[in-house]
Amino acid sequence: MKVDLSRKTYKTEPLSEEFARKYVGGAGFGIKMLLDEQPPGIDPFDPENPLIFAVGPLAGTMAPTSGKYAAFAKSPESNFLGEGYSTGFFGPELKRAGYDILVIKGRAEKPIYLWIDDDSIQFMDARHI
Repeated sequence: MKVDLSRKTYKTEPLSEEFARKYVGGAGFGIKMLLDEQPPGIDPFDPENPLIFAVGPLAGTMAPTSGKYAAFAKSPESNFLGEGYSTGFFGPELKRAGYDILVIKGRAEKPIYLWIDDDSIQFMDARHI
Protein backbone atom coordinates (compact mmCIF):
# COMPACT_ATOMS: atom_id res chain seq x y z
CA MET A 1 0.00 0.00 0.00
CA LYS A 2 1.22 3.51 -0.82
CA VAL A 3 0.09 6.40 1.39
CA ASP A 4 0.41 10.14 0.72
CA LEU A 5 -0.02 12.08 3.97
CA SER A 6 -0.02 15.47 2.18
CA ARG A 7 -3.06 14.58 0.06
CA LYS A 8 -4.58 12.06 2.51
CA THR A 9 -4.76 9.45 -0.21
CA TYR A 10 -3.72 5.83 -0.52
CA LYS A 11 -3.39 3.26 -3.25
CA THR A 12 -3.20 -0.50 -2.92
CA GLU A 13 -1.46 -2.70 -5.43
CA PRO A 14 -1.34 -6.49 -5.44
CA LEU A 15 2.05 -8.03 -4.76
CA SER A 16 3.03 -10.09 -7.78
CA GLU A 17 4.34 -13.60 -7.26
CA GLU A 18 7.37 -12.69 -9.39
CA PHE A 19 8.22 -9.72 -7.10
CA ALA A 20 7.69 -11.82 -3.96
CA ARG A 21 9.94 -14.63 -5.24
CA LYS A 22 12.65 -12.26 -6.44
CA TYR A 23 12.88 -10.09 -3.30
CA VAL A 24 11.54 -12.65 -0.75
CA GLY A 25 10.30 -10.19 1.93
CA GLY A 26 11.35 -7.87 4.75
CA ALA A 27 14.76 -6.49 3.79
CA GLY A 28 14.42 -7.42 0.11
CA PHE A 29 11.00 -5.77 -0.23
CA GLY A 30 12.04 -2.66 1.67
CA ILE A 31 15.30 -1.98 -0.14
CA LYS A 32 13.74 -2.60 -3.57
CA MET A 33 10.80 -0.30 -2.79
CA LEU A 34 13.12 2.40 -1.45
CA LEU A 35 15.14 2.31 -4.66
CA ASP A 36 11.96 2.43 -6.77
CA GLU A 37 10.10 5.11 -4.76
CA GLN A 38 12.93 7.48 -3.82
CA PRO A 39 13.67 10.33 -6.25
CA PRO A 40 17.42 10.56 -7.05
CA GLY A 41 19.30 13.05 -4.87
CA ILE A 42 16.39 13.62 -2.48
CA ASP A 43 17.18 15.22 0.87
CA PRO A 44 16.61 12.77 3.75
CA PHE A 45 14.27 15.29 5.44
CA ASP A 46 12.18 15.95 2.33
CA PRO A 47 8.53 14.91 2.82
CA GLU A 48 8.76 12.94 -0.43
CA ASN A 49 11.52 10.74 1.03
CA PRO A 50 9.53 7.53 1.55
CA LEU A 51 9.27 5.75 4.86
CA ILE A 52 8.80 2.07 4.12
CA PHE A 53 7.65 -0.73 6.39
CA ALA A 54 7.95 -4.32 5.15
CA VAL A 55 7.24 -7.75 6.54
CA GLY A 56 8.59 -11.16 5.64
CA PRO A 57 6.72 -14.09 4.15
CA LEU A 58 6.20 -15.75 7.56
CA ALA A 59 4.83 -12.65 9.31
CA GLY A 60 1.68 -13.41 11.25
CA THR A 61 2.29 -17.16 11.36
CA MET A 62 3.37 -19.27 14.33
CA ALA A 63 6.92 -19.59 12.92
CA PRO A 64 9.81 -18.36 15.09
CA THR A 65 10.71 -14.67 14.52
CA SER A 66 7.49 -14.17 12.54
CA GLY A 67 6.77 -10.98 14.52
CA LYS A 68 9.59 -9.08 12.80
CA TYR A 69 9.16 -6.09 10.54
CA ALA A 70 11.60 -3.69 8.93
CA ALA A 71 11.61 0.07 8.34
CA PHE A 72 13.58 1.82 5.58
CA ALA A 73 14.26 5.42 4.51
CA LYS A 74 17.15 7.52 3.29
CA SER A 75 19.41 8.16 6.27
CA PRO A 76 20.42 11.74 7.15
CA GLU A 77 23.61 10.36 8.72
CA SER A 78 24.93 8.42 5.73
CA ASN A 79 22.81 10.04 2.99
CA PHE A 80 22.19 6.46 1.88
CA LEU A 81 20.20 3.53 3.23
CA GLY A 82 18.70 3.76 6.70
CA GLU A 83 17.15 0.58 7.99
CA GLY A 84 15.85 -0.76 11.27
CA TYR A 85 14.25 -3.97 12.45
CA SER A 86 11.85 -4.64 15.28
CA THR A 87 9.45 -7.22 16.61
CA GLY A 88 6.02 -6.95 18.10
CA PHE A 89 2.44 -6.80 16.92
CA PHE A 90 2.85 -4.26 14.10
CA GLY A 91 4.35 -6.64 11.50
CA PRO A 92 1.91 -9.52 12.00
CA GLU A 93 -1.07 -7.15 12.15
CA LEU A 94 0.02 -5.42 8.92
CA LYS A 95 0.28 -8.81 7.24
CA ARG A 96 -3.10 -9.98 8.64
CA ALA A 97 -4.66 -6.82 7.23
CA GLY A 98 -3.38 -7.98 3.84
CA TYR A 99 -0.28 -5.83 3.35
CA ASP A 100 3.36 -6.86 2.95
CA ILE A 101 4.68 -3.36 2.24
CA LEU A 102 3.59 0.07 3.49
CA VAL A 103 5.11 3.11 1.75
CA ILE A 104 4.44 6.48 3.38
CA LYS A 105 5.26 9.82 1.74
CA GLY A 106 4.29 13.42 2.36
CA ARG A 107 3.62 15.56 5.39
CA ALA A 108 0.27 16.10 7.03
CA GLU A 109 -0.88 19.66 7.83
CA LYS A 110 -1.75 18.63 11.38
CA PRO A 111 -1.06 15.54 13.52
CA ILE A 112 -2.82 12.49 12.14
CA TYR A 113 -2.49 8.75 12.42
CA LEU A 114 -3.19 6.09 9.86
CA TRP A 115 -5.91 3.61 10.84
CA ILE A 116 -5.62 0.35 8.88
CA ASP A 117 -8.40 -2.17 9.37
CA ASP A 118 -8.17 -4.64 6.50
CA ASP A 119 -9.64 -2.79 3.48
CA SER A 120 -10.65 0.24 5.56
CA ILE A 121 -7.90 2.90 5.56
CA GLN A 122 -8.56 6.13 7.44
CA PHE A 123 -6.59 9.27 8.23
CA MET A 124 -7.54 10.08 11.82
CA ASP A 125 -7.05 13.30 13.82
CA ALA A 126 -4.23 12.80 16.34
CA ARG A 127 -4.21 16.17 18.09
CA HIS A 128 -5.48 14.50 21.27
CA ILE A 129 -2.47 12.17 21.50
